[in-house]
Amino acid sequence: MSIIKNFTVKEFLALEQARGIRLVGGAGGQNRVITSVNIMDNPDTVGWLQEGELLLTTGYVFKDDPALQSNLIRELAERNCAGLGLKIRRYFDTIPQHMIEEADRYNFPLLELPFAYSLSQISHTVYQAILNRQATLLEKSQEIHKRFTDVSLAGGTLEEIVGTLVQLINNPVIVLDSKWRLLSYIDHPNNPHPLADCLRLVRGQRVFAGDFTEGIPRETSRWEKSIKRVYSCRQSRVQCRIKPVAAAGNMYGFIVVWETVKKLNELDYVAVEHAATVIALERMKQQAVEETKHRLRADFFDDLLAGKIESVNAVRTLGEIHGLYTDKPYICLVVEIYSDPGERSRLSQAAGLYTGLGKVAQSSPLFKGIAELVDRLTSHQWGGSVSIIRTNKIIIFLPVEDEEKLRNSKLESMALAANLYERIKEQYSQVDFSVGIGRPCESVLDLKRSFLEALEAIRMARKIAVPHTVAHFEDFMVYHLLDSIRNRQDLERFFNNTVGKLVEYDEKNNTDLVNTLEQFFACKGNMSAAAEKLFIHRNTMMYRLEKIKSILNVGLEDAEELLELHLGLRVMRLLSLGRRPGPDKDAG
Repeated sequence: MSIIKNFTVKEFLALEQARGIRLVGGAGGQNRVITSVNIMDNPDTVGWLQEGELLLTTGYVFKDDPALQSNLIRELAERNCAGLGLKIRRYFDTIPQHMIEEADRYNFPLLELPFAYSLSQISHTVYQAILNRQATLLEKSQEIHKRFTDVSLAGGTLEEIVGTLVQLINNPVIVLDSKWRLLSYIDHPNNPHPLADCLRLVRGQRVFAGDFTEGIPRETSRWEKSIKRVYSCRQSRVQCRIKPVAAAGNMYGFIVVWETVKKLNELDYVAVEHAATVIALERMKQQAVEETKHRLRADFFDDLLAGKIESVNAVRTLGEIHGLYTDKPYICLVVEIYSDPGERSRLSQAAGLYTGLGKVAQSSPLFKGIAELVDRLTSHQWGGSVSIIRTNKIIIFLPVEDEEKLRNSKLESMALAANLYERIKEQYSQVDFSVGIGRPCESVLDLKRSFLEALEAIRMARKIAVPHTVAHFEDFMVYHLLDSIRNRQDLERFFNNTVGKLVEYDEKNNTDLVNTLEQFFACKGNMSAAAEKLFIHRNTMMYRLEKIKSILNVGLEDAEELLELHLGLRVMRLLSLGRRPGPDKDAG
C-alpha cells in the first residue's frame, strides 16, 4: 500500500506544472502543509487567512511600503500559513532582499512566481494536486474499511481484527479494556523492542503502570486525536500512540500502537481509526451476548431456587449449560457479606431470615473481589462447583460425585467452608460475613431446600450468638426444633426449670458455671478434656461441677436430667438469655 502524505510546499515545487517557480527564502519551512490557496488583492485579506493557506499576490497592495512587506512575512508565519508566492515583473522586478531575510528568519517559504504564470493557474495546480491526493486517500481508506468489514462480516475474532491492523500499519498493537487490562496483542517480526521483553502481557491483567496512563481522558468527548506517550524499556524510549475504543459515548478500551518499526503516516491513522470502530462494535456485541447469557443464567437459578422448576427434563438442558447436572446430588454453601462490622450482632436479635441492612452491593469492587476469591478457591478445592451472586450473597453449588463423598459430605464441605472463611478474613479483614451450609439434596430440583438450610444455619448462628466461623444446618437441628415452638412463655418456663438458677448465680457472683456446664457437654462428659479446654485444673473442674449440682439440685449421671440440662442451655442461647462466656474462674 502506497503512503499518502500531506501536500507540502516542497512537493508543490516538485510538480511539473510548477516548473519555474523558485523558493527564494524560508527554505527551512518547505515541509509546511498546503491545505488551500488564497489570492491577495487588498491588505485586509491577511485577517481572513487560515492555517495552511498559500497566499498568492502581485504585490500591488504593498509595493511602496517596505515596512508592510516585512510585517506581512512575520504575520503570515505567525498564522502558520503555508507560504507566500509573489509574482515578479509586474510591480516588483525582483523580490526585495529584506523580505527574503525576514522569510529566512521565520523559516517561512517565500516563492518567486514567473510573470508568465497567472495566479489562477497556480491556484488551479495546487487544488488539483490536493484533490488528487484526497481522492487517493479516500480510495485507500475505502480499501482499509473493506479489509476490516470483511473480517467483521466473517465473524472475525478480536485477534483477527488486531492482526489485520498490524498488517496495515506495520507496527505491534496492544488492545486494552477501559481499565487498561489486556484483551489482545500481536507483535511485529521486525520490532526491535519485542512486547514480551518490555511488558507483562497477561490477559485480564493491567499492562501499563499509572504514570503511563495518567492524564489520559476517560470521557470520549475529550478526545480529538490520538495521544502520544513514551514508554521506557530496557534503557530505550518507545514511542506509543493511544487511540480510544469508543461508541455512542461509551468507552470500551484503548488501542496502543507500539511505534517501533516505522512512524505512523496519515493512512496508518485511518487504519487505526477503522480498527477502533470495529473493535468497539465487537466489544458491544460481546457485552450484549454476555448480558443476555447473564440474564438467562440469572432467570434459571432464580427459578430453581424459588422451586418454580418442577420437571427434571425441564432443568436438564439449561442445567448442563450452566454447569449443573441432574444425575448428581448437590450441597449448597452460602457466603453472606455485610459492610457494617456491627451488623452481625444486630441481626442476631432479628427473627427474620435477614433484614437486608448493611448489605454490600454486589457491584462494588469489594464484593467483586470477594466473589472472585470464593469462585477461585471453590473451583480449585471442589471440582465442578458452580457459583452465582444474589444481593449480598455468594451461593455455591457443590456436586457430590460418589457415595463415599456423600458419606463424608459434611466434613468435606465444612473443611472447604473453613478454608473460605480464613482466606476471606485474611484478605478482607474489614468485612463482616458468615458462611452457611445446607444438607446434600438428592436432586437438582431440591436445591431450594439446601439453599434455605444454608441461610437458616447463618440466621441461627447469629441468633444464638455462638462464635461459629462456619454454620452447618445439621449442627443446629435442636435449635431449629426449639425455635419452631412459637410460644415464648413455654420456652422461658423450660429455661427457668432447668438452667435458669445457674444463669442467675453467674450474674450475681460473676462466676462462669454456665460456660463450664456447656464445655462439659461439648466434651461428652469428659472432665479432663473439659478442664483442658477451660484452661483450669481438673480438681477445679470437679469443684465447679459439684457447685452446679448443688445450685440446680440435680445429678449429672441420669440421662434424662442431662438431656433436660442440655436442652435448657440451647433454649438459653435461643432466647439470648444469660451472660456470654467470660473470663475463666478458678472457683465457682
